[in-house]
Amino acid sequence: MAKKFIDLKGLSRITANFKAYVKALLLSKADVDLGNVEAAAVQALMGEASIVTTAGTGAAYTADVPGITELRPGVSFIMIPHTVSTTNAPTLNVNDLGAKNLRQPLTTNTAGTTTAAVQTWLSAGHPVRVMYNGTLWEIDIPRPSAASLYGKVPIESGGTDAATAEEALVNLGAQPAIGSGSVAVSANRTLAATDAGKFLCVDGAATITIPAGVLPVGAEIEVFRNTSEAVTIAAASGVSFAIPGNAELLTESQQISDQYASVVLKQISANVWSVQGAV
Repeated sequence: MAKKFIDLKGLSRITANFKAYVKALLLSKADVDLGNVEAAAVQALMGEASIVTTAGTGAAYTADVPGITELRPGVSFIMIPHTVSTTNAPTLNVNDLGAKNLRQPLTTNTAGTTTAAVQTWLSAGHPVRVMYNGTLWEIDIPRPSAASLYGKVPIESGGTDAATAEEALVNLGAQPAIGSGSVAVSANRTLAATDAGKFLCVDGAATITIPAGVLPVGAEIEVFRNTSEAVTIAAASGVSFAIPGNAELLTESQQISDQYASVVLKQISANVWSVQGAV
């Protein structure tokens, strides 16, 4: 069998030509007019933030950040505080370009910022990203704004577990719960705690009795006379009525004056009920 030989000189020429071709394709910093720019600045242009440990004090931080020659909106870097903050409104001076406030963005909108809730909000050695917004440095830890809260905060977490003010008052016990709505009544009825907030539509002769110590102060009930027969509001023992035009509390039963008229009963203090309407 004939022996095969490798042309080493030819292979060397091919390798040299390939290297020259690849070199011609590569750009240097000088090729894109970056000859005098530091590597960190090129890194920043590529979207990679510098990581810098601060100096100064916990109230007035300083930082030497490669590539930042002016403060313009959008400039950012990762800051590692060298010491814990000693104020909720510290400043940050980058590259001696001027001390600017260091603030938290609000969740309300992208323009809102605020000071921190506590003085020691920046911990030593824990990195955070900061960005200049044209006026100050914003840290990437937003502070929640009450105006932009979403959902219900449970009572055990300091909230009201409510979506409306009325619901909050009920949940916190400051107002009785609203009842199930309109209730048809055609016979005598003694009010119960569950009647708070209800609309009682009385369709026949009946006496509505208010018991003592059953409903909470603030409870309100409307009674509508939907009949030509008599509808009476009675006070159980220990209950009294406050009725406009009377200087003293009354205990006598009160009748709703006309068909299709109504009265609103509201407990204004323990076992004292305001009676407003057609009596």
